Amino acid sequence: MQLEFESGYIPESVFSELELQEFLSQFEIEIPLIPHKILRPLGEREAKEWFGRLSALETQIKRHNIDLECLLATSNSLLLLDELLPFFRDQQLEPYHVFDMGRFLRENANLARQEKSIPLSVKGEICIQISRVLDQNVTEDYSNIRLDAGELELRDSINRFEDKIARELELFEKEIFRQTGLKLIYPYPKEIAKDDTILDRVRDCQHLELSDEGDFFKIVFKLSSRIEKLIADKEAARNHWAGLMEEKLAKVNRDLAGYYSVFSEYYKTRKQRIFDYVLLAAIQKFQLCIPTFSTEPAIKLREGILPKLKGLRTTAYKPLNLDLGPGVNLLFGANMTGKTTVLKTLYFQLTLVKFGLPVPAEKLVLSHPPSIELQLKSSGNMGLGLSGFADEIRFFCKKADPSSVFLIDEMFHSTDPINGVELSKAFLTGLSYNCIYLCTSHYPEVLNIPGIRFFRMKDLEGEINTGDIEKLLKQVPYEVEEITAHEMKRIIRANKKPLLIALQFPLPEKVKMNIQKKINQT
Repeated sequence: MQLEFESGYIPESVFSELELQEFLSQFEIEIPLIPHKILRPLGEREAKEWFGRLSALETQIKRHNIDLECLLATSNSLLLLDELLPFFRDQQLEPYHVFDMGRFLRENANLARQEKSIPLSVKGEICIQISRVLDQNVTEDYSNIRLDAGELELRDSINRFEDKIARELELFEKEIFRQTGLKLIYPYPKEIAKDDTILDRVRDCQHLELSDEGDFFKIVFKLSSRIEKLIADKEAARNHWAGLMEEKLAKVNRDLAGYYSVFSEYYKTRKQRIFDYVLLAAIQKFQLCIPTFSTEPAIKLREGILPKLKGLRTTAYKPLNLDLGPGVNLLFGANMTGKTTVLKTLYFQLTLVKFGLPVPAEKLVLSHPPSIELQLKSSGNMGLGLSGFADEIRFFCKKADPSSVFLIDEMFHSTDPINGVELSKAFLTGLSYNCIYLCTSHYPEVLNIPGIRFFRMKDLEGEINTGDIEKLLKQVPYEVEEITAHEMKRIIRANKKPLLIALQFPLPEKVKMNIQKKINQT
């Protein structure tokens, strides 16, 4: 089973950077019934029903100690019937369709027995009813139509005709070889040149004729009246047989006609249930969680993971813990402390929820986001002819439905600091409090705006004097904490960590001396 997101929702650059396709690969297992599935964004009601169903099923499976691997192994035996269903609907099932349907029903019955304590919401009686119709009309292995005594005799007579004709033709071909030296096989003609030395023998053979084709002769068979009668009798019997089988197949279609709608709904539910098993198996294997929904705009994430980043920092990686409320949430922090990573992690988690997938976290409680918008630091949009500043302004023109989430990196650092501050103030005081905004900023002036929740990235602990950038990065806490505006102001005034961090890079000596001088003055 291959998963993909519906196109047009996730920016291609973000999709690639966050390695969302690699995350989807965790759900790719061999399921013939679902060879490919396109995930689409879920609306609020649909998302709540989707995850509610998944959570309830997970609870039941745990309660009854059901082995998901066994369920998936049996599910692997179910045939894909998507191409069969239109023929079922139009009463045009062919024998191979009946065979496939019978195999599906047999394996589905095995799966239903394993699901006795967690039955599907659509009752499975329809499968039993269709199985009864098939049992009355086809053989036990579903490979042939059931025959009465007369039909069996007709089939046997056709076989006897074929045996007789084969024996007669064998003698016929041997006689032709004896008379002409040609080894011919009925009914295939043979071409020979007009000056071929064998022409006289062919003309003398009572079982062959020559057809003048212009540049060559074609040797054709001249069957005996006995063989011709056997072939005619066989064809008559075969035509009678074909008519009988056509009527019997029509009867199967008539008998099944009333079951299509219910079976189609059952089949849809069966595919959904198996996909649920795939998701639950991934939850067990990769320690994912099913999100739950709040009634008010909020995001509460516990131990949220961005898999790509975790893979890069196997020892120092810190999962994200964050509680966001409605309105503006402002995140401060020095460069290299992980502000942008917080936005990317949150976008990754929320996008998975939007498309109905479990998330790599210990817990996620949120209001359903109608939209999730991410604005990272940009040099502009060449396709639209926009500068970085214009692109940022355009971002804020997007429609903001209640509970939508907006993630903005380095708010208005695309212009000069004076106007950046003023624009930040204007937007932060004017944004909708029905949505959730998480913005990062370095402007201390916005700390005076009332009604905003402030967060900061924790600073490096201890001395910063490693001289090793890789070692320095491993010391970064990558943790978020909520903080008051007053405390944030105090930290900004006293903070010289960015200057100390800068000294760890291989800068020109004069630049280092200037930085060190500033540190000594503070």
